[in-house]
Amino acid sequence: MIRVRGVGHVVLRVRTIQLAEMLRFYMDILGCPIERVQEDIGLYQLRAGRNLLDFVLAEGKLGRAKAKDPQTPDHLCLQVDSFDAAHVRRDLIHAGVRVGDYGARYDGHAWSLSIYDPEGNVIELMGPETNATVL
Repeated sequence: MIRVRGVGHVVLRVRTIQLAEMLRFYMDILGCPIERVQEDIGLYQLRAGRNLLDFVLAEGKLGRAKAKDPQTPDHLCLQVDSFDAAHVRRDLIHAGVRVGDYGARYDGHAWSLSIYDPEGNVIELMGPETNATVL
């Protein structure tokens, strides 16, 4: 059984031409400070209280890989209790859930499993601090 602890982060796809305006809005108006920037892959991460808000450039390395409309969210990350990935994967497949990749995320600090909701939206199930078992 999966137990969701909260939203880990939300990833919004942003066009390069709107990046400065988006950063100004979220930083200056909403008070979300920069957490980290990885320009080489087009990732701008802001701190939104206990959660993270990621901007991925639609034209950047991460954004191009998804090939979606720039106005749609990229994915939703749910923080979950530690889990045995092989067991959870098997249970989800048995329940008819489309399961994606599993691997290290957030610079290797956490492991996550990607799944898809009925509309095809990516849901990332992220365990805490590298404690999930490796497949």
